[in-house]
Amino acid sequence: MLANSLECKYSPANKEKLKRLDVVVVLGAGAYPTWRSRTKPELNGLSYSRWYEGLQAYKESGAGLLVFCGGENEAEVMKAMAVDMGIAEDKIVAESQSLNTIQNAAYLAELLPAQRGKKIGLVTSAIHMLRSEKIFKRQFPEDAIIPVPVNYIYGPLYCGWQTFIPSVMALEKSTAVLHEWIGIFWYSLRY
Repeated sequence: MLANSLECKYSPANKEKLKRLDVVVVLGAGAYPTWRSRTKPELNGLSYSRWYEGLQAYKESGAGLLVFCGGENEAEVMKAMAVDMGIAEDKIVAESQSLNTIQNAAYLAELLPAQRGKKIGLVTSAIHMLRSEKIFKRQFPEDAIIPVPVNYIYGPLYCGWQTFIPSVMALEKSTAVLHEWIGIFWYSLRY
């Protein structure tokens, strides 16, 4: 129910919206660095989900540019994976300085072409879309921000004896949603 409070505002992007995009922007959510048995950096599960769905959105769109955002090597990992999947390297921009959503938008503004009226497809988790969309609309006031929500976590309610037993998955989902609501509140106070 907590997840639905954020996700219900955003339906999946339809093909008509995707075809009109000029740019597809994929926000990262973390990567694991090279260490011991991990011989190369790897995206965490949430970043991988965003990357995969963002790649699909780009392929279905009319966008001429695919952008990956995320510091600490994350954007570069996503870019390398996209190139491995056949996307031309000159069609990809990796913004690799940002460490949060506000920095994603700010650093991206420096990298994107200066033309006005762009249609920017914003790919991020459905629970993260409300905060992300507000930030990107503020940073790109003369462009259209088109939400491309992915990684929905809300599912049908099940009421059985297992409902009353705490689970790690329920705690993880609740923590993610509470993180978003706190982020929305904090950003509204600070920015």
